Amino acid sequence: MPQASEELRAKWYGPDDRYALGYLDGREYTLTKDWNWIAPPGVTPTVRDLSAIAFMTNEWDYGVLLKRELAECKGDRDSFQWAAIRVKEEEARAERYRKALHALVEDMELVLSHDGLPESDALRAARDALGEG
Repeated sequence: MPQASEELRAKWYGPDDRYALGYLDGREYTLTKDWNWIAPPGVTPTVRDLSAIAFMTNEWDYGVLLKRELAECKGDRDSFQWAAIRVKEEEARAERYRKALHALVEDMELVLSHDGLPESDALRAARDALGEG
């Protein structure tokens, strides 16, 4: 049953899954037969990647992002549970980073507008990192 946040739905044009799926496909993520995701070799998932996976998981009941080594080892249930726990930790870390960056953007906007200064490159970079650029 769809349960993605309004923020995730807005970011990924939900409830339709085509945009998030297209994004992950373009980043060359693999979708396993069990509906879990595996990042391409040598790729560290970005905040945006994790956001797309979170949307697909929450809105469409797709699985989680598996660590490549564990997914390929045909591991036991404990290995996959460990991978799921790691993904949840990484998602929580990414969310904390996103919130801190969002607060920084708000602070920068306030200071610049208060002092009548033009938008800075740092502010544009922070907005881009948040996908708000």
